[in-house]
Amino acid sequence: MAESLPFIMSTLIEAEDVFDKKLAAFIDSYAIDVENTEHERRYGLKIEDKSAHDNLHRRLRIFREALGVTPQSFLVALVSAYDAFLGRLTRNLF
Repeated sequence: MAESLPFIMSTLIEAEDVFDKKLAAFIDSYAIDVENTEHERRYGLKIEDKSAHDNLHRRLRIFREALGVTPQSFLVALVSAYDAFLGRLTRNLF
């Protein structure tokens, strides 16, 4: 488990970066009235471009959520494996 967490996290980070760049390129190509502020970016889209934008945005959001949940899931898996080990050890001792 310890060896796979860094690999999975780096893969998720790379995938997030790829989709972030794809979304930024899509916005640069298809957005109307782009307004950049310090903390956000506002833009408009034609209705025919909305589904492609929403698909890219959804996939980016999924990768960002996975980046937050994956370390927690690995911690739960580690505790579960340790609990199973202690259960087997207790059974063998008694």
